[in-house]
Amino acid sequence: MPKQVVVFAMWCIGGVLVSHPVSAKQNAVSRAEVKETPAKFFQYGLTPDRDGIIITRYLGKGIAVVLPSQIDGLPVVEVATKAFYGCVSLVRVSLPSSVRMIGQHAFDGCTKLARIELPDGLREIRHHAFHKCVSLAGIVFPRSLQVIGQDVFSSCESLVDVVLPNSVKEIGSGAFRDCAELASVRLPVGVKNLADGLFEGCRNLVELGNLPEKVSFGVGVFTGCYRLPDVLKRSVRKLGYKGEF
Repeated sequence: MPKQVVVFAMWCIGGVLVSHPVSAKQNAVSRAEVKETPAKFFQYGLTPDRDGIIITRYLGKGIAVVLPSQIDGLPVVEVATKAFYGCVSLVRVSLPSSVRMIGQHAFDGCTKLARIELPDGLREIRHHAFHKCVSLAGIVFPRSLQVIGQDVFSSCESLVDVVLPNSVKEIGSGAFRDCAELASVRLPVGVKNLADGLFEGCRNLVELGNLPEKVSFGVGVFTGCYRLPDVLKRSVRKLGYKGEF
């Protein structure tokens, strides 16, 4: 029988739930203000080398969750596949700095999730991790992040601005597909490829920063980006983009 633990809390200022993005420093402060309370609403297991904890499933129905940095003296290093899948009551999640990876579909379908605190130390977000998180309006990405998988933020309809740190080396196909309100994206310096359907259906995209002079384009990167300015269209055409807008 797997061991279980839970930590959950509400963050309020004047009775209003806070949901705006925060810096890593602010994140550390907010975590310090909330006492981690062990209980029975997490399923978890050991990493293959048995030196870390993987959160495999959240069993509760709270609106705000803080993952502990340690369980049984071992660091929590991963949020596994579908750990929070379909948790429709969830509004806010704070992850400890020990977490290195967020698994595929981890928060898929969390339709009320408005704030996710991604920790310094996070290296990879796997495919569809935040798919259809339609209330997620802003994210602060840590400078440790290297890989954003396929369709990670697809159909995040409230996402408006994205600033990707220069540490990001790989962005999967459709990572921001159908983010209907996405208006501004700053790419990581040195990105070499814009994958298939990366911004497909981002009908309000008007700004794309750090577009490199040498970059390859997948199929349909900007399909459905109806508001992309003509000057930006000409720029990506000059760089070799042959798809539709």
